[in-house]
Amino acid sequence: MTNATIANLPVSAGRSVDEPGRGRRDRFAAICILAITAVGAILAIVSDGVYMDDDVTHYLIARTAWSRPALLLDEWGRPGFTIPYAAVAWLGSVHAGFVACRLLSVALMGATAWLTYRAARHLEVPYPAAAPVLLLASPLYFHLSFTTTTETIAAFYAIAATLLLLRGQRWAAAAVLAMLPVTRHELIVLLVPVGLYFLWRRDWVAAMLLAWAEIAWNALVWAMDLQGPSGQLPIGRYFATADAGILGDGAPWHFVVRWMAVAGIVGAALAVLGAGSMIAEARQGGGWRDALQRMLSHRQGRVTLLIIGGAFGLVALHTWLYMVNTHLSGGYARFLIPAAPWTAICAAWGVSALAKPAAGRRWHVRRVFAAILTIAGAIALGLGEISLVSGIAIACFTVAALAAAIWPWRRAMATCTAIAVIMWTGHWLALAQPHRLNQDQLLIRQTLAELRHTYPDHFITGSSPWIQYFLDHPVNLPRWYDPLPWEPVNHPVQTLYVYDQTHGKSYVLEEMAKLPHRLIGHRSHAKTEHYLSIYERLP
Repeated sequence: MTNATIANLPVSAGRSVDEPGRGRRDRFAAICILAITAVGAILAIVSDGVYMDDDVTHYLIARTAWSRPALLLDEWGRPGFTIPYAAVAWLGSVHAGFVACRLLSVALMGATAWLTYRAARHLEVPYPAAAPVLLLASPLYFHLSFTTTTETIAAFYAIAATLLLLRGQRWAAAAVLAMLPVTRHELIVLLVPVGLYFLWRRDWVAAMLLAWAEIAWNALVWAMDLQGPSGQLPIGRYFATADAGILGDGAPWHFVVRWMAVAGIVGAALAVLGAGSMIAEARQGGGWRDALQRMLSHRQGRVTLLIIGGAFGLVALHTWLYMVNTHLSGGYARFLIPAAPWTAICAAWGVSALAKPAAGRRWHVRRVFAAILTIAGAIALGLGEISLVSGIAIACFTVAALAAAIWPWRRAMATCTAIAVIMWTGHWLALAQPHRLNQDQLLIRQTLAELRHTYPDHFITGSSPWIQYFLDHPVNLPRWYDPLPWEPVNHPVQTLYVYDQTHGKSYVLEEMAKLPHRLIGHRSHAKTEHYLSIYERLP
């Protein structure tokens, strides 16, 4: 959507989606997306490790769901992720199934980028191809694109619903948006303003469709008696609180810095510039109330509010959740990935504002952009959240941006842009690497191989998901509807229990002490100080 479009809603004065050359631009965008997707597919195939241990746990739940269908409704696994990934997780060996799931994530990345481009084109962004480019250029988004985390598929649901809204398909959009809270619990907050809008418009069907996935999930859990002894349904997670000491809490700027890691320093600055320019143009000739009414009166304006509100609202939401931390927020940057397509569209607006500012605002806009970059770079550098090399690059970039803000020199802007591109490319290439097993995971694999050779008739188990993965056992993690199958009391005699320092449960050792057992030995890694303890249950 162009600035003129926003300023004069509902009359569109932007570029027509049917203008000549659209097919050429579509092909160019498709080729770029396919090229990056191919790179992601190669990395998915050659990877043998994970981004986080959560990756392998999500995969194991999806794979085991074929033998234990109740896992499709698992609260930690999340149906919005588990159900689609279970469709391919069963293929071949445990490693082959993992590769298939990673390739599904890559396919979702490509689809998300294409939908982002289509959404930007519907919004009449002057440079719609900038949106998918900025999305795929996001170092962390691409890094997660060949993992099995819940955030990437949530981003797909978000942008798919956005495009449906732009096409006027409210019921279909509401049905897709309903998948967000059953994929990432906290995203239910994003449905509240959408639901209130549907109610205001008296679109009762769309409002009800926003809740279909949550209702179906809880109804199935209740009907199948999977809620456990406490009787808590999945919806109870919104009201349950936990001790913040388990995962800790963070400062108000924690997720601001993480957001810059997700979008990149330049991408974050472009997003702020783009959102600010759109809001400024909407207010032209009137106040905030007039601007809001103008945007709400037009479909593109309404979706624009959703995009800007979603992109920045998710940062605010996680900032608050991590500060109070009553719902076990880990403070991870990947939590912001669901809004990455919206952020990319805001950044594409920023590119448009920077390339073709309104008459009389040329250097005004560029000075604002340079100031934003200077502040962003200073924050990231000052908080020590980046590496030394990145810090030097940002410092140089900040100097160039400051020069561009003070003196309208083209050379300064060119220098600023060159440094930004180099820094961004280096960051992207640093993360565009296959995921490898770390030393602790290799220790587990080696230990299990030794135990299987020495004790071929013994059953081996443990609480680490890597034990289940390397042994290709059905996942037996404790769940809210299930007993604790890896507790020693549930195991037959001569069971070997591998206690993992990272994933071990202290009360398991306490229960083991109550039973006849012997300590076979310890395994450790000298560099990481990670250790394993192996116990055998005796008659």
